[in-house]
Amino acid sequence: MARKKTASNPIDLLRTLLRSRQWHPARRALAEMHPADVGDLLATLDDQEQLLVFRLLGARKGDVFAYLPAERQEHILVAAEPAQLAEIVEHLSADDRTRVLAALPPEVVHALLARLPLSEARSSLTLLSYPEDTAGRFMTPEYASIRPTMTAAEALD
Repeated sequence: MARKKTASNPIDLLRTLLRSRQWHPARRALAEMHPADVGDLLATLDDQEQLLVFRLLGARKGDVFAYLPAERQEHILVAAEPAQLAEIVEHLSADDRTRVLAALPPEVVHALLARLPLSEARSSLTLLSYPEDTAGRFMTPEYASIRPTMTAAEALD
């Protein structure tokens, strides 16, 4: 599936906005981009610009984070302040969160779980309780239940 391009050169536009400290227009420009495109964009920026862009993403951090290569994710996790790290982890899907938490030291995992909403912490603990290298550890606990008698509209609702 092709992703829609939102500007002729979004990298230059974003760099201009960042250098001129125009945070609100930068946020708007990022909001118009698909998370995968933001992930691609981050790969072209220097470390400082990447961290700044990541901070500007707000609630979309988890969506974009999931599209980043593992080494870029690790860099962001190491460079993030504890509150930012908690915000990133909170906005990840349950299966992506489990993958990230599994790679962190136990004391960091405990601190992050304490900052998550109770339902998210429970979900994460359930997935982390499965043995490593099993499908159960990385499955999503969110699912849809559809009865055979439902119409397509009912199923979508």
